[in-house]
Amino acid sequence: MTKKNAAEAVGRSKTGIGRREFLKTAAAGGALAAANFPLVNVARADSNVIKIGVIDLITGPRGAFGEAGPWVEKQLEGLLKAGIKIGNKTYAVEPIIRDSQSDVNRTASIGNELVLKEKVDLVLINDGLAAPANEVCDQNGMPAINFGIQPEPWHAARGSTMEQGFPWTFLFMWQTTDLFANFLGLWNSAKTNRKVGTFYADMEAGQSFREVFADTLPKKGFTEVYGGMFRMETDDFSNQVTKWQKGDAQILTGLAFPPHMSTLFGQMGQAGYKPEMITVAAAGLFASAVTSYGASGNGLTTEIWWSPRWGTTSSLTHQTAQQLADAWEASTGKQWTQPLGYSHALWEVGLRVLKDSGDPKDKEAVRHAIKGLTMETVVGKVDFKNSKYPSTALTELAGGQWLKNKTSKKFPYDLYCTYNGIAPRIKVEEEIKLMSQLV
Repeated sequence: MTKKNAAEAVGRSKTGIGRREFLKTAAAGGALAAANFPLVNVARADSNVIKIGVIDLITGPRGAFGEAGPWVEKQLEGLLKAGIKIGNKTYAVEPIIRDSQSDVNRTASIGNELVLKEKVDLVLINDGLAAPANEVCDQNGMPAINFGIQPEPWHAARGSTMEQGFPWTFLFMWQTTDLFANFLGLWNSAKTNRKVGTFYADMEAGQSFREVFADTLPKKGFTEVYGGMFRMETDDFSNQVTKWQKGDAQILTGLAFPPHMSTLFGQMGQAGYKPEMITVAAAGLFASAVTSYGASGNGLTTEIWWSPRWGTTSSLTHQTAQQLADAWEASTGKQWTQPLGYSHALWEVGLRVLKDSGDPKDKEAVRHAIKGLTMETVVGKVDFKNSKYPSTALTELAGGQWLKNKTSKKFPYDLYCTYNGIAPRIKVEEEIKLMSQLV
């Protein structure tokens, strides 16, 4: 996306996600931690109300990345309604939730609405393509905290670098280079001909992936069979399949989303193309997507942002990662999803910096609190204070493989860690297997 598109504003949107639309939560959700945020009922007055604007990715082709957001807010509703004590003052908390609908331009209108009309005190963003909203925040001195995209494309979308950063907008996430290191670790764990078929969604992250892969693959002894960039609305990958088949690519990688992979698997089957390893970023993140692929989902390899078995704990609810995932599954009937941990951690970080600021109405104080933050969350450590990058806190990333579920008959596959080379704290659970070795 160009700088012009990143900053482009569109008409103001009046749609949003109301509380009544949130999913029901289970009693298993766990008690809220009064120790960190005292639950005190307060009278609502403008000076006593903290408004938190939330841009969430709930619907549209990328909606799987944000489906946990409303559930997390519902789970924290008791804490948010009761208010929090900061310094000698108690504040009510008013979340204002907006759905980006997977539309990059819509985030501009939402950003303007939250910052200029609603006059929020902090913006929390779960949409990796929210550059226009972040631009609104930087231009208006509004602190904003993001996750959902790697820092390299997040900075590049607005003409910056990780070393330069931004004045008011911040991100906690792992790097593209970390993803590639995990992919290499996965591929080096099994014997293939080291020929890699690639294709990338035409977006900031896709461009970043393409640059890193094209530069690094030959240096690491792999041969790229380039399938090109593709538009998000693409539903025909037959040309790419032909290239990969002719190039004898036993590894398939790149960046694509579940709807793309569903189409691709059908066309691969028609052509008889059967790679030994499929490690496509984003497309293999979600259990719902992997299950929808049917037999094609068995053996997919992917990055692991977060897992219930990471041994981490929420600073807000004191739930372990496993308890958080169990609560999600009990109340939604759906298998745990990787962004669940990050959606929860976004609120952990957001509420902590408001508390640490001493005055949540002082935006400079909130910004200073973000820069000075180091804390443990349900996704692990989020550390802005000691980061060498002014706007970024780097988080952990491991590599894994979807295999037949060993503990649940309800969900056919589960994601097991098979590589922890850059995150040794994460336990390796299974050895990598080639697709041809799986039944």
